Amino acid sequence: MAAEIVTMIKDVSLSIAALTLAGVAIVGLKSWRKENNGKAEFEAAKSLIKAVYSLREELNYCRAPFVTVEELPSEFASHRNPSAKEEAEAWMHVFKQRWIPVYEAIKEFDACTLEAEALWGENISELTQALRKCVTEVNIAMDTFISDKASGGKDFTTDPELGKEITMKVMNQNAKQNVMTKRIYRCIENLEDYLQPFLNRR
Repeated sequence: MAAEIVTMIKDVSLSIAALTLAGVAIVGLKSWRKENNGKAEFEAAKSLIKAVYSLREELNYCRAPFVTVEELPSEFASHRNPSAKEEAEAWMHVFKQRWIPVYEAIKEFDACTLEAEALWGENISELTQALRKCVTEVNIAMDTFISDKASGGKDFTTDPELGKEITMKVMNQNAKQNVMTKRIYRCIENLEDYLQPFLNRR
């Protein structure tokens, strides 16, 4: 009888030990998963915010209101009274060169956005798409700006408000009052606010 009791106690002890080890393993697995998820979110947040800042800087350069002589086509600089077509071609040349680094920044931003969306879904998608929309509008505005130059300024003469709106999108003039500039920076601030908690984990 005593032997049976000892055996029963031993079996119970082994069962308790097994359950304890299983509990520790589960807790350890959850902790490992949480740590891994935390690292993944930190890396994704860091990559995305770097891409955002890079895009911001390239957009700032692209939208700079001052155009240097070096940016203009060599043949345009020698014309004292360029035609509307020549002026349009000159602006096309300037914008094309300025857009190259923006395009590279967009590719990096889009790649980081996909990774972020895989982790955080629609919440981050709405924020990144808002900034992406601003970039698209700047690009479209450049085409409209060039079209006006090709018409000799007639497009904006008939619709001065449109001319003002397009110019504000293309050029970062009067930054404090520039609607597009404020929109871009608001989008960036929203992304910073969303990503900050993940960046603070390290």
